[in-house]
Amino acid sequence: MVAHGRRTLLAVSGGVDSMVMLRLFVESGYDIAVAHCNFRLRGEESDGDERLVESECRRLGVELFVKCFDVHGEMAASGDSLQASARALRYAWFEKLCCEHGFAVVAVAHNADDSTETFFINLLRGTGLKGLTGIPLTRDRIIRPLLFATREMIAHYAAREGVSFREDSSNRTTKYLRNRLRHTVLPRLCEIEPEFPRIMTANLGRLAATERFVERSLDIVHAQVTRCDKQRGTVTVDTAAIDPSLPLDFVLFGLLGRYGFGADVVEQLVRALADGATGRRFHAPARVAWIDRRRIVMSERTEHDDNGHASGHWTAIDLKELVIEEFTPTVEWGGVTLCFELVPAGSLEDLRQPPSVALLDADKVHFPLVIRRWHEGDAFVPLGMKGRKKLSDLMIDTKASMLDKLYQGVLLSGGEIAWVIGRRSAEDFRITQNTKTVLKVCLKSGHQNSYVPLP
Repeated sequence: MVAHGRRTLLAVSGGVDSMVMLRLFVESGYDIAVAHCNFRLRGEESDGDERLVESECRRLGVELFVKCFDVHGEMAASGDSLQASARALRYAWFEKLCCEHGFAVVAVAHNADDSTETFFINLLRGTGLKGLTGIPLTRDRIIRPLLFATREMIAHYAAREGVSFREDSSNRTTKYLRNRLRHTVLPRLCEIEPEFPRIMTANLGRLAATERFVERSLDIVHAQVTRCDKQRGTVTVDTAAIDPSLPLDFVLFGLLGRYGFGADVVEQLVRALADGATGRRFHAPARVAWIDRRRIVMSERTEHDDNGHASGHWTAIDLKELVIEEFTPTVEWGGVTLCFELVPAGSLEDLRQPPSVALLDADKVHFPLVIRRWHEGDAFVPLGMKGRKKLSDLMIDTKASMLDKLYQGVLLSGGEIAWVIGRRSAEDFRITQNTKTVLKVCLKSGHQNSYVPLP
């Protein structure tokens, strides 16, 4: 967990676990210091813990850092529970000490019984596989060197070696779920099966190994079925590409959980997917997801409302209206580049062009031009047709995805649509035998060409 010669910060409360951990580190010859948090929640008892830790560190010649915290103030500011607020204050201070004094890791004194209790707490509250693995041995800068030992083993060591410690009176109350498990459920399990602590430790080890295997497998599935679009700020999961022999709900729970979506939300999403729903939005703290033809699209929750058209949708790309006052070779809009070129009509050998290119009669185009996102109710006469067509109908006909609809832009001249960008030019701007100069517009980086399906 930490090499000799690298400094370790020990979180020592004064209880038996952390005082034994301190003794073991000293006897093993590690370069250590101690951090003690006084939350002042138990009056004189809290101050007594601080005095014991201070006395032991002085006796052992170990550097000590002490800090008192206003937990109730943190609770009022954050809205979190007492336990969560104390934890946030404690670990933020530990991180600060590491940065200021060069500690490589922070050692905390969780034991095997703590890990078992965490298993049952998560089991009762509902959890995935990760929640059934107990307390991890390491996480970021935190290490837990006593996870191999039961609470009974630690108590026996303290008694044999004369390790001083103080009992936290709050550990005896059954107010908290952890304590109820500790004092009622787990002792009964040990009566039924005396080897329960050893068996449970082995079970947690196997579950942790299984979880690592599953995570690695999900990495492979993630690489196969997701596409990250950095310009749009979206991640798309193609559920049709997931092996049908795999449990879809479990796979999606593993994939979407990486983006902050909880189990309840994923369950709702899976049901909507099974019902063939399209367009419904599902929210995580920092992201929103929606279903689009068996694809799940996720984006950051940065609200963008363009004339009411996309209210409630979310996009990281600026799609504000762009006015082009005069001819210019290139413009940037919506994460794409549009290139403009004036070409003599006689030089064009083939008028057939891909959707990413528009050929417009330059004499029919009048500056300023405008590029904006399409609006509900927009209509134009598509090239080769006589009647006007709503853009919403064009989107349906061309099987545009919801994401394509969200980012679809139009090029206007004189207030009329000259080109539905990357999709169809307008009949009113078509090239004829009388055309002398052609305005050629090319979409160089194309999110908006919905003729090319998202992978």
